[in-house]
Amino acid sequence: MADTAITAPPTSGAIKQDTGIIAAIFSRLVIIVPYLWLLIFFLVPFFIVFKISLSQTAIAMPPYTPVVSGIGDLFAKLKDFSFDNYVWLTDDPL
Repeated sequence: MADTAITAPPTSGAIKQDTGIIAAIFSRLVIIVPYLWLLIFFLVPFFIVFKISLSQTAIAMPPYTPVVSGIGDLFAKLKDFSFDNYVWLTDDPL
């Protein structure tokens, strides 16, 4: 006779392990969603405003000259950043 392998149905331990993995993934997802919300609606606008504050003012639309157009351009134009707006805040008597 030929050897035939009979596979046993998965035990309850294997099923519990699978549901444990699914529960772990779901619990991580519950934590990740608020962080993504904060990243999108708080940090991204914050960095946009920070980028504008380092730009030079101009009489045009938009009312500034953008220093950086992308992340790849950041290190090449690092010397063009102007902290004059922040210096003006410290020099202002108000």
